[in-house]
Amino acid sequence: MLFNQQNQKFQVFLLGKDENKYKEKTHGLDVFAVPELVDLDGRIFSVSGVTKKNVKSIFESLRTPNLLVKKIDDKGGFSIDEFFFIQRKKCH
Repeated sequence: MLFNQQNQKFQVFLLGKDENKYKEKTHGLDVFAVPELVDLDGRIFSVSGVTKKNVKSIFESLRTPNLLVKKIDDKGGFSIDEFFFIQRKKCH
C-alpha cells in the first residue's frame, strides 16, 4: 500500500487479514505507520496497519504514552533508552 502524507511517500506493508483486505486502491482509511527504513528516493517503509475511525468523543486530559526502546549493539554492549511519541494522522 502506497500513500503520501505531508509530502512524504510511505510504502506500507500490511500483515494478516489486512494484507488481503486492502489490495485494491482505497481512500479515507486511518493508517498507522512506524517509519523503519527510508530509501534513497525518500520513500518511508513500514510494517503498519489500518485502524478503525473514532466513533465517539472522549473528554479527558490528553496523554502521550511513553515508549521505552532499548537498543543493544551487535557486540552485546551498551543499551540506549529513548522516548518516542505516537501520532495518529488521517491519510487519504
